[in-house]
Amino acid sequence: VLLEEASAGDVVATSRIHSEQYLSRAPAIIAFTTLVALCGLGFSRRYLHGEFMFDRLVLLPAGMLVGLHLVAAAPNLGVALGGWSLMGLCSTFLIGAYNDRPTARNNATYVFMV
Repeated sequence: VLLEEASAGDVVATSRIHSEQYLSRAPAIIAFTTLVALCGLGFSRRYLHGEFMFDRLVLLPAGMLVGLHLVAAAPNLGVALGGWSLMGLCSTFLIGAYNDRPTARNNATYVFMV
């Protein structure tokens, strides 16, 4: 059996179908991740209230959530990479939040370099 080569139009049409299927799931992904993040933020509000870095420990996971929303609903690769970069940056600062501890500093540096 001989295989036919696909034309460029077929590839573009197929990629459009897959991206439309993915984008149709984006609202569900965003709703689920928001629900999980709100549970985590609610817990941290009660558990970490009065901590000297409370603001930082609330804003960084919120920044990660914004980055995840950008990745989930990205219309193109540039927006997805921007969201991914935001998640990585917030993750690095969250890992190194207690920078007076050498282990936290070393782990944050490792994550940033990887």
